[in-house]
Amino acid sequence: MIKGKFFNSEAVANMGGAKEADTISKNGRNSKSQTSRGNFFRVLFFTILVSGVMFCSCDDNENNGNNGNGDDELATSTFDGTIIAKVDNFSEFNSVVRKVVVTLYGQKNEDEGTYEKLEIFGNLTNDGFTITFPQPLDDKYLNYLLDEWEFSTVTVSDVNVKANLVELYLVCYDSDDNLVGDVEFGNDEVYVEIAYLEKDVTITGQDRWGVFHSISWKKGWNFLYWIEPERGNSETTTKDPGGLKWYFDWYQGED
Repeated sequence: MIKGKFFNSEAVANMGGAKEADTISKNGRNSKSQTSRGNFFRVLFFTILVSGVMFCSCDDNENNGNNGNGDDELATSTFDGTIIAKVDNFSEFNSVVRKVVVTLYGQKNEDEGTYEKLEIFGNLTNDGFTITFPQPLDDKYLNYLLDEWEFSTVTVSDVNVKANLVELYLVCYDSDDNLVGDVEFGNDEVYVEIAYLEKDVTITGQDRWGVFHSISWKKGWNFLYWIEPERGNSETTTKDPGGLKWYFDWYQGED
């Protein structure tokens, strides 16, 4: 499935592209995941760096993702906008990183050809970082989430919902403001985004690319887990699959 074909390209603008793209290399991903993600990002409306970043411990309750089959109650993944991240390889992270930042992009100014932009800086801690996202999020940073022509293949509770999606991928800078690496949340088969929703929405079913969706978002900030197994169908869900970590990739020595 091509992510940009399901979610509106402007709503997902925060998930693609790269500033100083030639210096950026992905870490710890299997070849299928990297290829799929590359395809996702190429269909985005414009190429931008998004240093999305966050982690929040979500309670594992009795709700289960339904894997698109409608048999179970959907899990929710709402959080209060504050992310507390513990970096797995903190010694490397701490040795060089002095600033982390996420940039939210919003609606396009048609006259100027630019987009609304909001930079949010994290605070370094003794084992990682924290970052807090504004809540409520101003309407100028929201775009319609879904493309109308895709509605026939999935069940959407509100086709007019607006949102802002950010991949949990954080760009890191040193004390001289040089790009030194990135921090990302996930594992070899899962990567994570957060989404701000203006109101509640559920998205369930299998899309035309064979991806199952079992999403239950509440008004405010929520998590979304993209699961891309080596075999079988891919899935998006709001149920935490577990086994996820923040890991730092240092660009030292890379061309």
